[in-house]
Amino acid sequence: KKITGFEKEIQELERITNQLPTENEHLKNQMGTIQKQWELDEQNLQKDLERSKEKLEEKIALLEAKIAEITNDINNSKSSLYGWLSENYPNWENTIGKVVDKNVLFNSALNPRFTEKSNHFYGVEIDLNEINKTVKTVADYEKEKIEFEEQIQALKKEIAELYTKLEDNKGKLKTKYQPKIREKKDAIRGNEYKIEQAKSKLSETIIKRDELKANAATERKTQLENIEIEI
Repeated sequence: KKITGFEKEIQELERITNQLPTENEHLKNQMGTIQKQWELDEQNLQKDLERSKEKLEEKIALLEAKIAEITNDINNSKSSLYGWLSENYPNWENTIGKVVDKNVLFNSALNPRFTEKSNHFYGVEIDLNEINKTVKTVADYEKEKIEFEEQIQALKKEIAELYTKLEDNKGKLKTKYQPKIREKKDAIRGNEYKIEQAKSKLSETIIKRDELKANAATERKTQLENIEIEI
């Protein structure tokens, strides 16, 4: 092999050892960009979950407040105006029940007592048939409480499903981004192997070239000495 052949091979090997590290830096930057986008997408998924969860928890809080109110009314039903009317005033639901607010019915500090039964309301007679109002019984409140509790369980199930969906979407992001990152890592490892091989080959080639140069120089020197002797 001629010296010029070794020189070309050395140039190519030097190009590899200089160019591939720069290429690896680009690959690392690309890999970092992909990783950041992956993290950003996951953060957005988490934010979407938190927003949806917050709305569902607000609904749960409202239902829990209604349940607490119903529970309190039921507990006070016997000692309140409601309980007194139920025991002492037949058909009260269609008379006084039509004009008395629920908060009054379940108030236990009113000390109710009879004066005179009538359709009068503080001295004013009104046509109660024109008032379309139904007084709820304790059983109605119990049923309503159960319905609210069932709604709460359904909302809690929705929250659990949000977390299941989050993990599913995270899995989809992993499927989307992980192969791209793996591709960059594999390319970097491949380049690093090529660099090591090129460095090793470069050292060997330089040694061979230098040996060839030294041999050529020795040969020329011998030839010149022989010419001088002949002269």
